[in-house]
Amino acid sequence: AAVELTTGVASWTLASSHGRFKAGTAPTTPAHAAWYKPRSGQGSWLGHSTHWPPGDVVFELQFDIPAHDFAEPTLELPYAVDNSLKGATLNGSPLNIGTSKGFKALGGDMVIRTLPGQGLFKPGTNLLRVVVSNAGARENPMGFYCAGRLTLSPKGAVAGPVMSTRDVRTALLELGIAASESQAAAVLRKYDDDNSGSLDVREFMRLAMDVAAL
Repeated sequence: AAVELTTGVASWTLASSHGRFKAGTAPTTPAHAAWYKPRSGQGSWLGHSTHWPPGDVVFELQFDIPAHDFAEPTLELPYAVDNSLKGATLNGSPLNIGTSKGFKALGGDMVIRTLPGQGLFKPGTNLLRVVVSNAGARENPMGFYCAGRLTLSPKGAVAGPVMSTRDVRTALLELGIAASESQAAAVLRKYDDDNSGSLDVREFMRLAMDVAAL
């Protein structure tokens, strides 16, 4: 089972009104010319590519985790943002957001994460909240984009290991390829067939075979 988190696909909401943008379903927008361009079928940016009031903007996503026999998930959600991500919380607890570096690329150092064993998820309804800071003195482009799914596994299930961006970068180095964090993130996205935000064993084996064929 999986929970969709991608903006423009999952049911993200705008927590409070901002000018003509009313609280409720989060407005989506085509990517600004300078923003990261999501692939076809990979959702869309939240916000507006030309006119959004300055100040902090809160987007929220409610999702359900079945109340029976599911192991604690781990969240690893790459994002891009204009201007910056001020913070993120899950059920009121702060999350690691990496280093907010802007809107030209997805992921790399910009990943919203939980750590194994934190116990931040709960059975039933969960609330993921992000706070975007829009700088400036007048209306200007503001947007938030993230892509990924939360994978749910039954307790006691034997699952293959999954690889994060850091794991992919280390594996590439072991295969003789030096890659930056952003390059490793791009490789992960290319081989992440189920858009989970990580590589499972099958996906990594496809990557390894392609590298061996170089």
